[in-house]
Amino acid sequence: PTRGIDINAKKEIYALMDELAADGLGVLLVSSELPEILAVADRILVMCEGRRTAEFSRASAGEENIMQAALPPRFAFLIKREMRTMPIAGIMLARLGSEFMERHDRKRSGADARRVLKQAQRGHSLAVFPEGTFTATIGIDHFHAGAFMTAARAGLPVVPAVIRGARQLLPAEQFLPRPGRVHVAILPPLPAITATDRPSIHRLRDDARRAILANADEPDLHAPTDAG
Repeated sequence: PTRGIDINAKKEIYALMDELAADGLGVLLVSSELPEILAVADRILVMCEGRRTAEFSRASAGEENIMQAALPPRFAFLIKREMRTMPIAGIMLARLGSEFMERHDRKRSGADARRVLKQAQRGHSLAVFPEGTFTATIGIDHFHAGAFMTAARAGLPVVPAVIRGARQLLPAEQFLPRPGRVHVAILPPLPAITATDRPSIHRLRDDARRAILANADEPDLHAPTDAG
């Protein structure tokens, strides 16, 4: 209930919820904001793909176990292939079941794209960073269209997500992360589309980008264009 309102209004809503609970009434809060859920909920039910996957008390809940319960069991990150050769990180990403994608060799890139499409068509969920890389420049960059084409061809919805705090914990020029907190917000899904023409794919891409921009604490580096 608190998306898009200022901090003071949020405090008023939370105070009203506390009053209702103190009077013995049940309050149902539906939210994808983990800090909000952990701050106000006494009991947390986690949903994934239309079914309940976990239940936590306030004492047992944490961002890590809620995120694990909220993600589908068939889940993989799409990572640039160069990461596979990096010490430690490459091994960890491989053990997580990541899908490594070639970016420079066109033939190999096409083979990787076909493999990933088959995974999506089998019902596997894929986590994609559509900017393609991470730089020291603060802001949301241009989104590549490849992941959105895969979603359209597989007939799958796109679920935008925002990660806050990662840039402070692991700056682009730093190898090891600093201690700290990362907040992840899962935004409402964008419905699956059936059209795979460029304008339709670019509209899907731009809708996802606008949703992420509206919930990120970083500026817009590039206005969406028809280039993809």
